[in-house]
Amino acid sequence: MERLRTLQNDLSRVKNEKSLIVEEIGRLQQQRRKLSEKIDEIKLEIETIQSQTNHRDIREKFSNETYEWSQKAQSLLESVFGLKEFRSHQLAAINAVLSGLDVLLIMPTGGGKSLCFQIAALITGGLTVVVSPLISLIEDQLSSLKALNIPAKILNKDYKEESNQILKSLEQPSISFRILYVTPEKLKHNTMLMKQLDKCYRNDNLKLIVIDEVHCCSTWGHNFRRDYQFLNNVHRQFSKTPILGLTATATTKTISDVINILEIPGCCIFKDSFYRSNLNYSIEWHDDPEFKKLAHLLNTKYSGQSGLIYCLKTHDVDTVVKQLCLKGIKASRYYADLPIETKNQTYEKWFNGHLQVIVATIAFGMGINKNNVRFVIHYQIPKSLENYYQETGRAGRDGRPADCILFMRYIDVFNTLSIVSDEYHGMDNVLKMLSYCLNGQECRKKLLAHHFNDEWCHECQNRCDNCKNKSTTTDNIQQKDLYKAMMELEQIIVNAFEKAEKRLTPAKLLELWMGNGEKKLRPINLKRTSYKREHAERLILHLLVNNYLDINYSASRYCIITYIVVSDHWPTLKDSFNQFNAIQQQQQQQTNDDDNQTQTKRLKTIITIE
Repeated sequence: MERLRTLQNDLSRVKNEKSLIVEEIGRLQQQRRKLSEKIDEIKLEIETIQSQTNHRDIREKFSNETYEWSQKAQSLLESVFGLKEFRSHQLAAINAVLSGLDVLLIMPTGGGKSLCFQIAALITGGLTVVVSPLISLIEDQLSSLKALNIPAKILNKDYKEESNQILKSLEQPSISFRILYVTPEKLKHNTMLMKQLDKCYRNDNLKLIVIDEVHCCSTWGHNFRRDYQFLNNVHRQFSKTPILGLTATATTKTISDVINILEIPGCCIFKDSFYRSNLNYSIEWHDDPEFKKLAHLLNTKYSGQSGLIYCLKTHDVDTVVKQLCLKGIKASRYYADLPIETKNQTYEKWFNGHLQVIVATIAFGMGINKNNVRFVIHYQIPKSLENYYQETGRAGRDGRPADCILFMRYIDVFNTLSIVSDEYHGMDNVLKMLSYCLNGQECRKKLLAHHFNDEWCHECQNRCDNCKNKSTTTDNIQQKDLYKAMMELEQIIVNAFEKAEKRLTPAKLLELWMGNGEKKLRPINLKRTSYKREHAERLILHLLVNNYLDINYSASRYCIITYIVVSDHWPTLKDSFNQFNAIQQQQQQQTNDDDNQTQTKRLKTIITIE
């Protein structure tokens, strides 16, 4: 019997050792994947730096007015758009696509990307197909083109008779409109459209294919759309028609991925700087359930000025508008589900100064031509740095100072995480955005530049909260604080699951840590945290960004619920912390021993002298 017990104990021990090895293998594999990704990023950056000289040569080649269409391009710029000169890269992009080359144009929001294909479409005289992700955004652009007297159409299921006429006209030798807007889904699933475009192509009438928001092709892009990947088939079928890809926000990795997906390895890349000197960036931590802080801001600092407030969900848009109107602020809503007439009326009122603020989802943005936007406020944390940069770029297009304020709340972070639960790299993108918000030390503009692999050679001139408050900032969380917090939170999370088989939502975890909530879920030997609530919230968010904590999702009938769990990385990090603390304690003990020995020698010397 004793032998049997010994064997059973040995079996249990060996199984435990095996489990530990399996866990370690999992962690090492994850670490290997991360290192591989880092290697790819470094290689990509090396390639980017090496290709910069080539890109400069290409820019110089196409940035002149020696082409046969140069005079017409300048004439259209002045007569149709009322401008005297092209902005950076506009002329180069126009010349390149009219020369039959594929082009990727990366310019900030409001940089004038649309003008490039609009002028090209008027010069070629044939058809330009523009692929755009949202009907609401297409409708915005159609309104702008109508005001410029540029003939354009949209294929929309709501206008079946008109759509049939448009499709039929594509096979004609001469087409009455210059620009046709379609969604990627329409291109992929409407075989008649592809058939008619093929006839148009064979008649030599398909002059240019424009892919707006081209970053949507890539799973690394912030708004990946699976149907965008079908566009490489479009390029293959119409191989002699040049591609013009447009985006305001794309990292080096996204650009490389887009080139591979669309199969345009020899394309010209024109990339503008992401730096906007006149924009002031700041993060405001707040708890403003009655919207008093927001209303005060609009009634004082921004009184009589135009601006935008972005929310993630239509419900939030409605709530904010209702509360602002109750406080006497002229505000209106804008999102995709509203009738086109309502959206147009709202935009016109705002554009003409009859509304102070539009509260909107991301559906509001493309085609905005209002230059005097003095503020863009995000009422919740955006889904990505790309979204954030693109939306803040709608401020200050007249070159005058404008403010970009992000209102941050602990619970909003997890609401945003639930929204992106089914998106490629959705959580990673939110955590990068969160890391930016939590950074209370580095220049905000420099952080954005680094994210987009943009060369930083500018001065912020105190146009962000971190640079402005550098001497007074108190946001300095130490590693020892993270370790202490994590040890306490781990106890709470494990205890709740072991005693009640419950996972903890962000709100419940915080309450338990603060000493509130169900008693049975609180570890008996754990006292309430000594941190104030605001600091405790920040610590949890820091632990999330640093991979100590992780997120689990659960789908209920009505929503996605987020739970906070201990990260798989924590055991390894915990061991490292323990080793580090042990070394520190040894060093401290050695220092104390040395001090004691020195003190003893001094006493002996004094006694000897006496």
